[in-house]
Amino acid sequence: MEMALVKSSNIKAIGHSKKTNTLHVEFKGGKTFAYDGVLSKEYSEMMRAKSIGSHFIYNIKKRIIGVEVVDSPEIKCEGCGDCNKVGS
Repeated sequence: MEMALVKSSNIKAIGHSKKTNTLHVEFKGGKTFAYDGVLSKEYSEMMRAKSIGSHFIYNIKKRIIGVEVVDSPEIKCEGCGDCNKVGS
């Protein structure tokens, strides 16, 4: 999944799969999380928001539980197919 660098105090990069409506958020601390059920419209609104971090918290994180993405070739993502996720 292609990730776009963003200006945010906590978020480093964001990517979205239109095919599966999965949002990937890479935080500046180094961890990446996948959020299933994020529509393209929601992704576009977040990318245009004055504060990407605040928009993410109030419109996505409060509604959808993120699943950590890990670098492991043995684990394949069941949602988007583009990442490896830990948990369900």
